[in-house]
Amino acid sequence: MRILGLDIGSTSIKAIELNSAFGRSEVQEYYELEVPTGTAPAVAAAELIASLKKKPDRVITNVKSNRVTFRNLKLPTRDKRAIQSSVRFEIEDDLPFEEDDLIYDWVNLGAVGHETAIHVAATLKTNVAEYLALLGESGVDPDVLTTEASAYRALFRKISSGLTATDRPIMLVNLGHERTTIYVQHLGNPVLCREIAWGSREMSIALSKRYNLTIEAAEKAKIESGFVLPITQMEQVSEEQRDFAASVYECLAPLIRDVKQADLSSKTVTAQRVGSIYLAGPTALMPGLSATFAEEMKISTHILRPLSSLGESRVTYSEQTDVRFPLALGLALAATSPERSVLVNLRKKEFARTSSGPGLNLSLVAKPMKTLSVAMVLAIIILFTQSSMIDSQIKDSSTGLEKATRNFFSGIAPGTLKNYMANTSSLKRAVDSELNKERSLLKLLEPDPSSPFDFLKDLSAAVSRDVVTDLMKFSQSSATATSQVPSEMEFWVASPQVGERLKNAVVSRFPQFKTDSMTDVTGADGLKKYKLVFRMSASGATGGKKDGK
Repeated sequence: MRILGLDIGSTSIKAIELNSAFGRSEVQEYYELEVPTGTAPAVAAAELIASLKKKPDRVITNVKSNRVTFRNLKLPTRDKRAIQSSVRFEIEDDLPFEEDDLIYDWVNLGAVGHETAIHVAATLKTNVAEYLALLGESGVDPDVLTTEASAYRALFRKISSGLTATDRPIMLVNLGHERTTIYVQHLGNPVLCREIAWGSREMSIALSKRYNLTIEAAEKAKIESGFVLPITQMEQVSEEQRDFAASVYECLAPLIRDVKQADLSSKTVTAQRVGSIYLAGPTALMPGLSATFAEEMKISTHILRPLSSLGESRVTYSEQTDVRFPLALGLALAATSPERSVLVNLRKKEFARTSSGPGLNLSLVAKPMKTLSVAMVLAIIILFTQSSMIDSQIKDSSTGLEKATRNFFSGIAPGTLKNYMANTSSLKRAVDSELNKERSLLKLLEPDPSSPFDFLKDLSAAVSRDVVTDLMKFSQSSATATSQVPSEMEFWVASPQVGERLKNAVVSRFPQFKTDSMTDVTGADGLKKYKLVFRMSASGATGGKKDGK
């Protein structure tokens, strides 16, 4: 079954196409289409679906979180009818609307003894009617209309192996262009899901005002060179960088405030603070953003990579791709087995998809039944053929194993070979014994102690990523010829400030090196450069180690 998870945003349409069969789900393709200025998102969504090479079997999308509310309830019964009645009363008590004005759905989260945990999602019928009408006018007719909470629940359940292990609640902050969604989950179930009026465009607006740029230029600057720094790192950069980072940091204040509020709300429900925060959306990749969240929230913060964390796909995607599709992937996964059994679907009752006719036309069943009969006969033939093939493969494998054993143990006795074939454990032990002998011989080949690779690795770790430099010379003297540490290194940098940062980093990490004042040089491109030469001191050459300790 081909399932299309459709995330309809204000500036772009994102979709994930899954192939679900026999309990397995694999990502077939991902799509993203920008919404042109003046075009309704629903129209762009229809264009994306129309462009697909093959029509999906099911299309699933969601109602926005600010249009939906949900509750997690525990009811003292396991009877489905009693639960249905209880849900209706709970909804009436919690929401200030008449029951006739609401559309809701509930799913069973599990039962313990005589108590059943359920998840209920509700919204006004007018919300669903208006949204479906808007989609229908553009030619989009989704099979399932669910909630973001249901989508993110399915997402986190499927990618749990790629998350940091914790028994505390986990939070997702999906940063959009105009709005951001905050979702919290604990023990596999939703705790809260809210949409806030903050988007990455706030940064572009602030940068536009601060540097007197157009919105388009500010957006480009944010994407290409934008960054933010935690308060504790502000004094470690230049004044120009500090000014830029402070401008972005101020924009984050409302977002961080809402995230802190969500953490408090989660603690009220679960009695625990959030254990891990995951950031998604293109803005999540902004340098320094994860560190800023971690410092402000005092909570471990990570970039969410849902596509690469999907165990069944076994494919690693780029960060730029991974962060864009959490909702679309969650929607698609929510419609697969076993998540389908706990999928909230608001497309029911008067909003259910209509069939082509009011009755059942038996003539339409005859042809499928004939096809099914033929398929069953073919299945039996295929199973018989596969059984024969498997028997043949087992026989071939045994013959191949016997041949490989003869080749591995030259001159092996027939009796010993027969024992090995009857007991593969003893064969494995014998093979391991021979391999250990070979490994003992390989230990004679030790790595070259004078290789500079470990030293260069330490040097790279010591120098900050934003310090750009060219290593022009790396030489060893007779005193350091048997060591990984060079006697002299020469760097060219673009500015004295960068050179000073490079000098501090190198000398701090490798105190056996001394340097002279920077000198001006001309690069191959004709531009002015600054040369910085580090030489090992006499004491360092005689007693220094590669890491300067």
